[in-house]
Amino acid sequence: MTTILICDITNLDYKKHLHVLSKYHYDKIALFHNDIDKKLMAGCELLLIKYLENEVGNIDRLNISLDEKKPFIEKCEYKFSFSHSNNYSCCAVSKHNVGVDIEMLRDLSCRFKKRYNLHSYSKEQVLEKWNQFESYYKLVNNNISFSEFLNIDHGFIRTYKYKNYYLSIALDEEDIIEIKEINCEKI
Repeated sequence: MTTILICDITNLDYKKHLHVLSKYHYDKIALFHNDIDKKLMAGCELLLIKYLENEVGNIDRLNISLDEKKPFIEKCEYKFSFSHSNNYSCCAVSKHNVGVDIEMLRDLSCRFKKRYNLHSYSKEQVLEKWNQFESYYKLVNNNISFSEFLNIDHGFIRTYKYKNYYLSIALDEEDIIEIKEINCEKI
């Protein structure tokens, strides 16, 4: 089973969790200037910690590394992907390679539609395709362009409407997907 954990981080007190964050996220958070970006970044890892604690027990501190651009945890059977948009952080966790993206519903520019020859698509369809591309990009971890994505078979991608958001997940093989909303007070 693949799980997507999602959390509204509006009321997240990220500062009280800094001591449990990996060096990877701690260093990234230090570079941000506003609290919303810090909350979004912290929220992603806190969701991963919550999931792993439920599956494997107490986690002192994650040691997240990068394989080129894709974060991973050495000697861990779980793979994960992070995304955030507006007030939501999310984390997809699976035993399969995974990519996740969350996008707040909005209009992409007319120039964007024109650039990619998407005239026949509605505004929602354009954003949904972009959301799917972002999840797929995180799955394959290479420099595929949006144009290339539009012209290939992308394997297993599912898109959900979640409140005012599109939530897409890409996997290297089909799996059962569970979406769990987590209250920020419980992470």
